[in-house]
Amino acid sequence: MRYCGIHVSADPGRQRLCTLHGRRGADGLELVASFYDTGSVEQVVRTVCGFGRGEALVGIGAPSRVGADRAELQRRGLPGRGEQSPTAIAAAQGLYEGLSELGRYRPQSVNGALSGLVDATALPFGRVFETDCEAVFCALLGHRAPPEATPWGGQQRISALRRKGVVDDDGGLWHRTLEELAAAAAAYAAYALSAGLGAWLGDPAEGVLVVPTAGLLDSYETLPPPARSGLA
Repeated sequence: MRYCGIHVSADPGRQRLCTLHGRRGADGLELVASFYDTGSVEQVVRTVCGFGRGEALVGIGAPSRVGADRAELQRRGLPGRGEQSPTAIAAAQGLYEGLSELGRYRPQSVNGALSGLVDATALPFGRVFETDCEAVFCALLGHRAPPEATPWGGQQRISALRRKGVVDDDGGLWHRTLEELAAAAAAYAAYALSAGLGAWLGDPAEGVLVVPTAGLLDSYETLPPPARSGLA
């Protein structure tokens, strides 16, 4: 099984794909990351489809539309990507359409609930789903992730992935760009969906957003900023 994560870019030629596959390591299961060159929507779709219909599970780090899942993110203090450019929206739509043969993940909702847990029988409900890369990091950390442009923010994101067994055999995750880390986060959400370790938000009729935690918090807070002294 290839657990695929896609970071969607406003630049049509800079879509980013990362895949994870399982491997037994000295400390248990490792999720080995493979990072791909940036490319167009069509190139990413061809690559994913080339893995085989039953061999890929895909998390796309952008919404197909604005719906109940985004409102639920906002209510819990999870960071959505906010308003996106027309080119980013077009790229996301192209990915969902290009991968439509894999089926959109639409779980069964109980009594119209807008959230629920992913269980081990998720795959028959579809193999392509929406996620949010920053919401994935928040779910793994238990709080709002620090700004990604800070050294601490990068360290927190890498630590979150490493704690979940994500490994990069080509020099380690410290060599990767922020976009590559985001794609790896989306790929980990795909693994969590397969393993029954996640939760979904939104309206199944629209397509839900998946985050890799069964213990979804009611609120995700921002850590206090570091102390700074005033200037004279």
